[in-house]
Amino acid sequence: MKIYEWKVSKLQVTESQKIKTQGNLYANTSLGEKYIPFGGIDKISEISYEKAISELDERATWFKMFSQYPTLFPNTTGFAAHTNKDSAIANSIYEVIERQTFHYLINLINGNKIIEIKHNFNIQQIEKYIIFTKLYETQVGSLWITISFNLSGKLMSIGMGKRKKLHNSIEDAIDENIMISNSIKKYLKKHNNVQTYKSMSQKELLSFINLAKSLKVHKTLNELTKYTNSSFFHKINPVMKKDIISFNVTNYMPDFLSFTKRYIYLSVPIEKEKDIKKFIESR
Repeated sequence: MKIYEWKVSKLQVTESQKIKTQGNLYANTSLGEKYIPFGGIDKISEISYEKAISELDERATWFKMFSQYPTLFPNTTGFAAHTNKDSAIANSIYEVIERQTFHYLINLINGNKIIEIKHNFNIQQIEKYIIFTKLYETQVGSLWITISFNLSGKLMSIGMGKRKKLHNSIEDAIDENIMISNSIKKYLKKHNNVQTYKSMSQKELLSFINLAKSLKVHKTLNELTKYTNSSFFHKINPVMKKDIISFNVTNYMPDFLSFTKRYIYLSVPIEKEKDIKKFIESR
């Protein structure tokens, strides 16, 4: 797939408890026009904007690499952008662990493996959210992964967080839950749950929608609510996670975004190292 032209939509800023900055990146390609949503959320408008720009850079870089080798880079997992190099590396590593943890938890939930979930995750109820947290030790320090579920609406919503401090991880997971819930509502209203060919995020969004409709998932989550405790954490030893390797892919960021001055890193499980190196060295 060849990319002929890039465009970025006007940013939309909305305020409720926090400030959301959102937009779409458009790419005119040999396979038609594609768009990739991006956004940021924070209590402070400037930080919300900076988060949105980082996600724009991350997703533009991913899409450029995807256009050259789609089977090697099927989604944005492992990509991260930041104005600080070390933070970009850390965030990309965190992104991989977050996705691995999410898939692990969903597999346990689908299998109704209550005992294994209780053994491996702390479970809390915070307002309308069921919160699952897990601690890791990585090559860049300690990391809390949080996965949040909101069962109170017509359609269950999900969000994830990854930070060094637990309260920040939980806050991010709830923020993402809100953003994904809004995206699902907009998608269903616009597309009536029918897949289109323009959006590059629809596959992930539809996977969240299908998960939200799963009776198995609802059944297990409802059973787990009886084990939530807002004030007590049982001791779970941190999981050692140091089998991830990072690559500097800043030079793949489209030229029109160079003024944003971000570092872009891609982290992958070590078993994918050879394939990624081969791709980078061939360019």
